[in-house]
Amino acid sequence: MASTASVAIGVVTFEVLLIRLGFYLVNAKSAPWLDFVAFRGYKFVGLVVSLLIGCIARFMYFPLLVYSATMMGLFLIRTYRRILLPSDQGSVGLTSADTATRNYFLLFIALLQYPLYWLLSVKP
Repeated sequence: MASTASVAIGVVTFEVLLIRLGFYLVNAKSAPWLDFVAFRGYKFVGLVVSLLIGCIARFMYFPLLVYSATMMGLFLIRTYRRILLPSDQGSVGLTSADTATRNYFLLFIALLQYPLYWLLSVKP
């Protein structure tokens, strides 16, 4: 139990630091630390639902895990898009290269969910 909690805390810390670094590198305004940590907590809802359904129907575990990771990625894209790509881009002065870089960063965040979900679901 302690090793699972340690892995979970490590994954959340790693992801928050990686997202903060990404916001710095794409030169975007940042959000408060607790917002980043709170968004990471939603990941555990999908994991718990996957585990519960996996106990009932074993064959549904991995498809549901992939579905949960996909939905978490979409949630993060939609949430961070408001911060990274504000609607009044003319006043911010974003070039098309800046917008493309920020879109790739959003895609990276979404794709990062798959290995993190797998890491959290594997028994240590």
